[in-house]
Amino acid sequence: MGVDAAYEAAKLVLSEAKANLANIRSEADAKLQIITRLLTDVLGWSHGDIASERQNENGFSDYLVSDGDFDAFVIEAKKIGILDLATQTTSKSYYKISGPVLKAAATGIQQAASYCHPLGVQLAVVTDGSIWILFLPWVPQASYREKQAIVFPGLMRFLVTSLRSMSYSLRKRQRREHSE
Repeated sequence: MGVDAAYEAAKLVLSEAKANLANIRSEADAKLQIITRLLTDVLGWSHGDIASERQNENGFSDYLVSDGDFDAFVIEAKKIGILDLATQTTSKSYYKISGPVLKAAATGIQQAASYCHPLGVQLAVVTDGSIWILFLPWVPQASYREKQAIVFPGLMRFLVTSLRSMSYSLRKRQRREHSE
């Protein structure tokens, strides 16, 4: 799928989620109606790339997304509204993980990091389907809590930025599939 098609798919997912927002009441609703659809319909991950409720020594990760044998990232999903950011910013920003802006997201951030550690996964994501927080759960000689997370406070901002930066990854994946 190319970037233009992914963008159109994103608009459709967003439109349907917005129209059905009153019925997206639980974490499971957010996962089913927004997050999984974004991963598969928009970002091009296959269902085979996504493991859900994967048990590890620290609990159950909502998603473990892999590219072949490489575990790419963990997603900790939350109910819409749980990740209340202490900012009015509507564009992509960088915030200290232990800082005041991400205070309401601290539990989800800690959960995602704890799921990454035993697996050696280098990227963690916390999302309610609308707000997206990306961070590195392991930083050499430092605590991840003292580092910054990339925060997308609105779904459309996340998708536009992600689709632009992921176009390279999509082209790389397509080239790999054609060479096999």
